[in-house]
Amino acid sequence: MKLNIGCGYNRLAGYINIDSNPDVPSDKIMSAHDLDFADASVGEITALQLIEHLGFFKTGYFLSECRRVLRPGGCLLIETPDITRAFEIFLNGGPEQKEAVLGWVYGSETPGMNHLYCFPGELLARLLKEAGFEIIESAGFYFQRDRPALRFRTVKNDSKNADLASALRKCLLHGNIACFENEVIISGQEKVIKSLISAKGPDEAFEQAVYSAEIASRYFGLKPSGDGADFGRQAVCDRLIEGNFQGYLMEELLKKAVNGIFTDEDFNSVFDTGLNYLNCLVSGKSPPRLFANRVKKPRAKGQGQAQKIKIFSRAAAEDFCLKKYLLSAKISRII
Repeated sequence: MKLNIGCGYNRLAGYINIDSNPDVPSDKIMSAHDLDFADASVGEITALQLIEHLGFFKTGYFLSECRRVLRPGGCLLIETPDITRAFEIFLNGGPEQKEAVLGWVYGSETPGMNHLYCFPGELLARLLKEAGFEIIESAGFYFQRDRPALRFRTVKNDSKNADLASALRKCLLHGNIACFENEVIISGQEKVIKSLISAKGPDEAFEQAVYSAEIASRYFGLKPSGDGADFGRQAVCDRLIEGNFQGYLMEELLKKAVNGIFTDEDFNSVFDTGLNYLNCLVSGKSPPRLFANRVKKPRAKGQGQAQKIKIFSRAAAEDFCLKKYLLSAKISRII
Protein backbone atom coordinates (compact mmCIF):
# COMPACT_ATOMS: atom_id res chain seq x y z
CA MET A 1 0.00 0.00 0.00
CA LYS A 2 1.27 3.47 -0.96
CA LEU A 3 -0.01 6.85 0.26
CA ASN A 4 0.03 10.23 -1.46
CA ILE A 5 -0.66 12.57 1.47
CA GLY A 6 -1.79 16.14 0.83
CA CYS A 7 -2.56 15.22 -2.77
CA GLY A 8 -4.67 18.24 -3.67
CA TYR A 9 -5.45 17.85 -7.37
CA ASN A 10 -2.23 15.88 -7.96
CA ARG A 11 -3.60 12.36 -7.88
CA LEU A 12 -0.98 9.63 -8.32
CA ALA A 13 -1.83 6.31 -9.92
CA GLY A 14 -1.21 3.32 -7.68
CA TYR A 15 -1.48 5.40 -4.51
CA ILE A 16 -4.23 6.06 -1.99
CA ASN A 17 -4.60 9.81 -2.48
CA ILE A 18 -5.30 11.61 0.81
CA ASP A 19 -6.24 15.20 1.61
CA SER A 20 -7.96 17.04 4.45
CA ASN A 21 -9.91 19.21 1.99
CA PRO A 22 -13.23 17.58 1.05
CA ASP A 23 -13.40 19.66 -2.14
CA VAL A 24 -10.43 17.98 -3.86
CA PRO A 25 -10.70 14.60 -5.66
CA SER A 26 -8.94 12.47 -3.04
CA ASP A 27 -9.57 8.83 -2.21
CA LYS A 28 -9.73 9.54 1.53
CA ILE A 29 -10.34 12.68 3.58
CA MET A 30 -7.88 12.62 6.45
CA SER A 31 -5.61 14.86 8.52
CA ALA A 32 -1.97 14.35 7.65
CA HIS A 33 -0.90 14.46 11.30
CA ASP A 34 -3.49 11.84 12.40
CA LEU A 35 -3.54 8.99 9.90
CA ASP A 36 -6.25 6.33 10.05
CA PHE A 37 -4.03 3.39 9.11
CA ALA A 38 -2.71 0.50 11.16
CA ASP A 39 0.87 0.31 12.40
CA ALA A 40 3.41 -0.94 9.84
CA SER A 41 0.76 -1.30 7.10
CA VAL A 42 2.20 1.02 4.43
CA GLY A 43 5.16 0.55 2.11
CA GLU A 44 5.62 4.08 0.78
CA ILE A 45 4.50 7.62 1.54
CA THR A 46 4.77 10.64 -0.74
CA ALA A 47 4.15 14.15 0.58
CA LEU A 48 4.69 16.79 -2.08
CA GLN A 49 4.46 20.45 -1.01
CA LEU A 50 2.58 19.48 2.17
CA ILE A 51 4.46 20.16 5.38
CA GLU A 52 4.66 23.93 4.84
CA HIS A 53 0.86 23.93 5.22
CA LEU A 54 0.96 22.01 8.52
CA GLY A 55 3.10 24.24 10.69
CA PHE A 56 6.08 23.24 12.81
CA PHE A 57 4.39 21.14 15.48
CA LYS A 58 1.88 19.34 13.27
CA THR A 59 4.78 18.46 10.97
CA GLY A 60 6.41 16.71 13.93
CA TYR A 61 3.23 14.71 14.47
CA PHE A 62 3.00 14.02 10.73
CA LEU A 63 6.52 12.55 10.70
CA SER A 64 5.67 10.43 13.75
CA GLU A 65 2.52 9.18 12.00
CA CYS A 66 4.52 8.36 8.86
CA ARG A 67 6.93 6.32 10.96
CA ARG A 68 4.10 4.54 12.74
CA VAL A 69 2.25 3.41 9.60
CA LEU A 70 5.32 2.58 7.48
CA ARG A 71 6.73 -0.93 7.43
CA PRO A 72 10.40 -1.34 8.42
CA GLY A 73 12.48 0.01 5.55
CA GLY A 74 9.46 1.83 4.11
CA CYS A 75 10.12 4.98 2.07
CA LEU A 76 9.04 8.55 2.84
CA LEU A 77 9.46 11.18 0.12
CA ILE A 78 9.03 14.84 1.06
CA GLU A 79 9.16 17.95 -1.13
CA THR A 80 8.83 21.45 0.32
CA PRO A 81 9.90 25.04 -0.49
CA ASP A 82 13.61 25.81 -0.05
CA ILE A 83 13.33 28.84 2.22
CA THR A 84 17.09 29.52 2.25
CA ARG A 85 17.39 29.63 -1.54
CA ALA A 86 14.13 31.61 -1.75
CA PHE A 87 15.59 34.32 0.49
CA GLU A 88 18.68 34.51 -1.71
CA ILE A 89 16.56 34.99 -4.82
CA PHE A 90 14.45 37.62 -3.06
CA LEU A 91 17.46 39.64 -1.92
CA ASN A 92 19.13 39.58 -5.34
CA GLY A 93 16.08 39.67 -7.60
CA GLY A 94 14.01 42.36 -9.28
CA PRO A 95 10.39 43.28 -8.50
CA GLU A 96 8.85 40.36 -10.40
CA GLN A 97 11.20 37.86 -8.78
CA LYS A 98 10.51 39.27 -5.34
CA GLU A 99 6.75 38.97 -5.89
CA ALA A 100 7.09 35.38 -7.12
CA VAL A 101 9.28 34.40 -4.17
CA LEU A 102 6.97 36.00 -1.62
CA GLY A 103 4.06 34.00 -3.04
CA TRP A 104 6.20 30.88 -2.73
CA VAL A 105 7.19 31.59 0.88
CA TYR A 106 3.77 32.64 2.19
CA GLY A 107 1.59 30.54 -0.09
CA SER A 108 -1.69 31.49 -1.67
CA GLU A 109 -4.46 33.58 -0.08
CA THR A 110 -6.89 30.85 -1.14
CA PRO A 111 -8.28 29.28 2.05
CA GLY A 112 -6.12 26.37 3.15
CA MET A 113 -3.31 27.19 0.74
CA ASN A 114 -1.30 29.53 2.96
CA HIS A 115 2.06 28.40 4.28
CA LEU A 116 2.42 28.20 8.05
CA TYR A 117 6.09 27.23 8.29
CA CYS A 118 8.87 26.82 5.73
CA PHE A 119 11.68 24.51 6.84
CA PRO A 120 15.37 25.21 6.22
CA GLY A 121 17.04 22.08 4.89
CA GLU A 122 19.21 21.60 7.97
CA LEU A 123 16.22 21.79 10.30
CA LEU A 124 14.11 19.38 8.23
CA ALA A 125 17.01 16.92 8.06
CA ARG A 126 17.30 17.01 11.86
CA LEU A 127 13.57 16.50 12.35
CA LEU A 128 13.58 13.55 9.97
CA LYS A 129 16.44 11.89 11.83
CA GLU A 130 14.77 12.51 15.20
CA ALA A 131 11.58 10.93 13.83
CA GLY A 132 13.48 7.75 12.93
CA PHE A 133 14.23 8.21 9.24
CA GLU A 134 17.50 7.71 7.41
CA ILE A 135 18.03 10.22 4.60
CA ILE A 136 19.19 8.40 1.49
CA GLU A 137 18.90 11.36 -0.90
CA SER A 138 18.48 15.13 -0.58
CA ALA A 139 18.44 17.60 -3.43
CA GLY A 140 17.36 21.06 -4.45
CA PHE A 141 15.29 21.78 -7.56
CA TYR A 142 12.95 24.38 -9.00
CA PHE A 143 9.27 23.62 -8.57
CA GLN A 144 8.58 26.57 -10.86
CA ARG A 145 10.63 29.53 -12.04
CA ASP A 146 11.98 31.46 -9.03
CA ARG A 147 10.37 28.92 -6.71
CA PRO A 148 13.13 26.67 -5.31
CA ALA A 149 12.27 23.48 -3.48
CA LEU A 150 13.89 20.70 -1.46
CA ARG A 151 13.46 16.96 -1.87
CA PHE A 152 14.25 14.39 0.84
CA ARG A 153 14.01 10.68 0.15
CA THR A 154 14.20 8.67 3.37
CA VAL A 155 13.64 5.20 4.77
CA LYS A 156 12.30 4.14 8.15
CA ASN A 157 15.18 2.90 10.27
CA ASP A 158 15.34 0.80 13.44
CA SER A 159 14.75 3.08 16.44
CA LYS A 160 12.85 2.04 19.57
CA ASN A 161 12.84 5.62 20.83
CA ALA A 162 11.25 6.88 17.60
CA ASP A 163 8.67 4.09 17.79
CA LEU A 164 7.83 5.06 21.37
CA ALA A 165 7.57 8.75 20.44
CA SER A 166 5.22 7.89 17.57
CA ALA A 167 3.00 5.77 19.80
CA LEU A 168 2.96 8.45 22.50
CA ARG A 169 1.97 11.22 20.09
CA LYS A 170 -0.82 9.02 18.75
CA CYS A 171 -2.11 8.57 22.30
CA LEU A 172 -2.05 12.33 22.81
CA LEU A 173 -4.07 12.81 19.63
CA HIS A 174 -6.66 10.23 20.64
CA GLY A 175 -6.85 11.72 24.13
CA ASN A 176 -7.34 15.23 22.75
CA ILE A 177 -4.26 16.32 24.71
CA ALA A 178 -2.04 17.76 21.96
CA CYS A 179 -2.79 21.50 22.02
CA PHE A 180 -1.95 22.80 18.54
CA GLU A 181 -4.06 25.92 19.00
CA ASN A 182 -1.66 27.30 21.63
CA GLU A 183 2.02 27.48 20.64
CA VAL A 184 3.22 27.97 24.22
CA ILE A 185 1.44 24.82 25.38
CA ILE A 186 2.32 22.58 22.41
CA SER A 187 5.95 23.69 22.67
CA GLY A 188 6.01 22.67 26.33
CA GLN A 189 4.32 19.38 25.50
CA GLU A 190 6.97 18.60 22.91
CA LYS A 191 9.73 19.22 25.47
CA VAL A 192 8.02 16.79 27.84
CA ILE A 193 7.77 14.15 25.09
CA LYS A 194 11.46 14.46 24.25
CA SER A 195 12.46 14.36 27.91
CA LEU A 196 10.38 11.23 28.50
CA ILE A 197 11.85 9.46 25.49
CA SER A 198 15.44 10.33 26.44
CA ALA A 199 15.01 9.72 30.19
CA LYS A 200 17.57 7.48 31.83
CA GLY A 201 15.23 5.26 33.76
CA PRO A 202 11.65 5.48 35.04
CA ASP A 203 12.47 7.73 38.00
CA GLU A 204 13.85 10.42 35.72
CA ALA A 205 10.87 10.01 33.40
CA PHE A 206 8.48 10.30 36.35
CA GLU A 207 9.75 13.83 37.05
CA GLN A 208 8.04 14.94 33.85
CA ALA A 209 4.68 14.46 35.59
CA VAL A 210 5.35 17.78 37.30
CA TYR A 211 5.22 19.42 33.87
CA SER A 212 2.38 17.27 32.48
CA ALA A 213 0.65 14.46 34.33
CA GLU A 214 -1.43 13.80 31.19
CA ILE A 215 1.58 13.05 28.99
CA ALA A 216 3.43 11.13 31.71
CA SER A 217 0.37 8.93 32.26
CA ARG A 218 0.23 8.01 28.57
CA TYR A 219 3.96 7.33 28.56
CA PHE A 220 3.85 4.91 31.49
CA GLY A 221 0.79 3.26 29.97
CA LEU A 222 2.83 2.51 26.85
CA LYS A 223 6.00 1.41 28.61
CA PRO A 224 5.26 -1.24 31.25
CA SER A 225 8.31 -2.48 33.11
CA GLY A 226 6.75 -5.82 33.99
CA ASP A 227 7.11 -5.36 37.75
CA GLY A 228 4.09 -3.15 38.30
CA ALA A 229 6.18 -0.04 38.99
CA ASP A 230 5.15 1.77 35.83
CA PHE A 231 1.52 0.86 36.45
CA GLY A 232 1.85 2.46 39.87
CA ARG A 233 3.39 5.58 38.38
CA GLN A 234 0.61 5.77 35.81
CA ALA A 235 -1.97 5.49 38.61
CA VAL A 236 -0.30 8.38 40.43
CA CYS A 237 -0.35 10.45 37.24
CA ASP A 238 -4.04 9.68 36.75
CA ARG A 239 -4.73 10.83 40.29
CA LEU A 240 -2.89 14.07 39.57
CA ILE A 241 -4.90 14.59 36.38
CA GLU A 242 -8.13 14.12 38.28
CA GLY A 243 -7.05 16.66 40.88
CA ASN A 244 -5.75 19.23 38.35
CA PHE A 245 -2.19 19.09 39.71
CA GLN A 246 -0.73 21.44 37.09
CA GLY A 247 -3.47 23.95 37.85
CA TYR A 248 -2.58 24.05 41.53
CA LEU A 249 1.13 24.33 40.77
CA MET A 250 0.35 27.34 38.60
CA GLU A 251 -1.80 28.93 41.28
CA GLU A 252 0.96 28.48 43.87
CA LEU A 253 3.44 30.13 41.53
CA LEU A 254 1.00 32.98 40.92
CA LYS A 255 1.03 33.69 44.66
CA LYS A 256 4.78 34.27 44.48
CA ALA A 257 4.62 36.51 41.39
CA VAL A 258 4.90 40.28 41.79
CA ASN A 259 2.98 42.22 39.14
CA GLY A 260 2.76 39.03 37.13
CA ILE A 261 6.52 38.38 37.26
CA PHE A 262 8.22 35.55 39.13
CA THR A 263 11.89 34.61 39.55
CA ASP A 264 13.80 31.46 38.67
CA GLU A 265 13.92 30.73 42.37
CA ASP A 266 10.13 30.99 42.58
CA PHE A 267 9.58 28.58 39.71
CA ASN A 268 12.16 26.08 40.95
CA SER A 269 10.68 26.20 44.44
CA VAL A 270 7.19 25.28 43.22
CA PHE A 271 8.62 22.63 40.86
CA ASP A 272 10.62 21.02 43.69
CA THR A 273 7.57 21.00 45.96
CA GLY A 274 5.56 19.32 43.20
CA LEU A 275 8.32 16.77 42.62
CA ASN A 276 8.49 16.02 46.34
CA TYR A 277 4.76 15.44 46.33
CA LEU A 278 5.09 12.98 43.42
CA ASN A 279 7.81 11.03 45.18
CA CYS A 280 5.75 10.87 48.37
CA LEU A 281 2.75 9.48 46.51
CA VAL A 282 4.68 6.80 44.68
CA SER A 283 6.62 5.75 47.81
CA GLY A 284 3.60 5.76 50.12
CA LYS A 285 4.93 8.54 52.37
CA SER A 286 2.77 11.37 53.69
CA PRO A 287 2.70 14.17 51.07
CA PRO A 288 3.56 17.78 51.91
CA ARG A 289 0.64 19.87 53.16
CA LEU A 290 0.80 22.22 50.17
CA PHE A 291 -1.02 19.69 47.95
CA ALA A 292 -2.14 17.01 50.37
CA ASN A 293 -5.79 18.03 50.44
CA ARG A 294 -5.99 19.42 46.95
CA VAL A 295 -5.39 16.60 44.51
CA LYS A 296 -7.26 13.77 46.16
CA LYS A 297 -10.32 14.73 44.17
CA PRO A 298 -11.39 17.73 42.07
CA ARG A 299 -13.22 20.43 43.93
CA ALA A 300 -16.84 21.15 43.16
CA LYS A 301 -17.52 23.90 40.68
CA GLY A 302 -17.57 27.26 42.39
CA GLN A 303 -15.45 26.11 45.37
CA GLY A 304 -12.16 27.74 44.47
CA GLN A 305 -11.19 25.16 41.90
CA ALA A 306 -7.89 25.98 40.17
CA GLN A 307 -8.00 26.74 36.47
CA LYS A 308 -7.46 23.65 34.33
CA ILE A 309 -3.87 23.79 33.11
CA LYS A 310 -2.41 21.42 30.48
CA ILE A 311 1.28 22.14 31.07
CA PHE A 312 3.41 23.55 33.89
CA SER A 313 6.37 24.93 31.95
CA ARG A 314 8.34 28.10 32.48
CA ALA A 315 6.94 29.69 29.31
CA ALA A 316 3.36 28.65 30.11
CA ALA A 317 3.75 29.98 33.65
CA GLU A 318 5.04 33.33 32.43
CA ASP A 319 2.08 33.61 30.08
CA PHE A 320 -0.40 32.55 32.78
CA CYS A 321 0.87 34.84 35.56
CA LEU A 322 1.21 37.91 33.35
CA LYS A 323 -2.27 37.49 31.88
CA LYS A 324 -3.73 37.01 35.34
CA TYR A 325 -2.04 40.19 36.55
CA LEU A 326 -3.09 42.25 33.53
CA LEU A 327 -6.66 41.01 33.84
CA SER A 328 -6.82 41.87 37.53
CA ALA A 329 -5.26 45.29 36.89
CA LYS A 330 -7.81 46.00 34.16
CA ILE A 331 -10.67 45.00 36.45
CA SER A 332 -9.30 47.23 39.23
CA ARG A 333 -9.18 50.22 36.89
CA ILE A 334 -12.76 49.62 35.80
CA ILE A 335 -13.94 49.43 39.40
